[in-house]
Amino acid sequence: MLGELLIIGGTFFWGLSNILLKKGIGRGMEPGTANAVQTGTSAVFMIIIWFFVIAMGVIPFPVIDPSSLLFLLIGTFVGLGLGTTLYLMGLKYIDASMASPLSSTSPFFVIVMAILFLGES
Repeated sequence: MLGELLIIGGTFFWGLSNILLKKGIGRGMEPGTANAVQTGTSAVFMIIIWFFVIAMGVIPFPVIDPSSLLFLLIGTFVGLGLGTTLYLMGLKYIDASMASPLSSTSPFFVIVMAILFLGES
């Protein structure tokens, strides 16, 4: 039950994020700039949270495998770089109430790519 509540909490904040991003872009900020601000701010907060969680002993200090890091960096570029920038560009032209459901079609693309690139069935 905790997992479900955490997921619902996350989706609530993603929904709120759509509204706030739409307001920011609606005031003339370019999508690329908005993405840079969003990503930079997230990175700072995540580093603070990460060190806090490690210091509390919730998780151990991670050992990062270089090959895993490569995939994470590429995934970040693809998801946060390209995906979020394209999403923000679209949000400039359509309502947040339409953008959010459209972005929820991502599982379809995940299924197709998982079959093609990961051999999942």
